[in-house]
Amino acid sequence: MAQKRVRKWAREFLERNGASTAQEVFQYVQQKSNRNFSVRSVAMVMAHDPMIRNIDKITQKGGITEPYSVNLWEKKGEENDTNE
Repeated sequence: MAQKRVRKWAREFLERNGASTAQEVFQYVQQKSNRNFSVRSVAMVMAHDPMIRNIDKITQKGGITEPYSVNLWEKKGEENDTNE
C-alpha cells in the first residue's frame, strides 16, 4: 500500500514540476507522508513505475565529496501534452 502512495505522489510531483531528481521527489514524498522512506526506496518505486521514465544523468556537486551522478526522471507523456 505504501508503494502505491509513493507512486501516486511521485507522479503528482513530476506532473507539476517536470523533470526532477529522486532527491527532489523524495523531499515532496516526505512532506506528504508520516512514514520514513529513503531516497533509494523512492527511486526504486519510480524505476518500476510504467508511467515514469529515467531521461538523463546529471552531475551534482557534493559539499565536501566528489561530484556524483544522479538520474533525472519525468512522467511519460509530458512532451505529447505540450504539443497538443
